Amino acid sequence: MGAIPAVGFASFLFPLGHILGLILLGIALWRGRAVPAWAALPIALSQVLHFVFAVIVPNHALDGLSWA
Repeated sequence: MGAIPAVGFASFLFPLGHILGLILLGIALWRGRAVPAWAALPIALSQVLHFVFAVIVPNHALDGLSWA
């Protein structure tokens, strides 16, 4: 299935949207003053930490904490 171009593209696009989407959501919540800054900031930072601890420095315990 990895040789099918549509599957390869979707496999790249989903994680990109997953990470960038929640970063943008956190920024939008903060700028729109929909929630306090202390609540919007962890939403955006959790995805950065998730990417770091899942891809760059694989550590399951720290990845789990990034979601908490």
